[in-house]
Amino acid sequence: MKKSDFEIGNEFFTAAGRWLCTDIGTRTIIAIKKDKEDESWYNGPPYAVAEEAFHEFDFEGCVETYQLAVEEWGDSFIAAEKERGKIITRRVSVNRETKK
Repeated sequence: MKKSDFEIGNEFFTAAGRWLCTDIGTRTIIAIKKDKEDESWYNGPPYAVAEEAFHEFDFEGCVETYQLAVEEWGDSFIAAEKERGKIITRRVSVNRETKK
């Protein structure tokens, strides 16, 4: 995804699961992981779950829809979604170029 694809209040997906965008910075996206069955955890701000920052180099490890997530990560993504909250969050590895 590109920064322009993110919108506050919209969901996106990584190999670690489903996320809700809560803020957009200059080079970062702030999001909460949607891994709780009780939707009241996501009422906010302030949120009852910790927000995490995604740096601009992390954006390419994000997709906009559930279907794209399934196509990208397959059965492992589906299994993680079924477990909702019982899995350990994995970070998406992306290539990072050093800018001078």
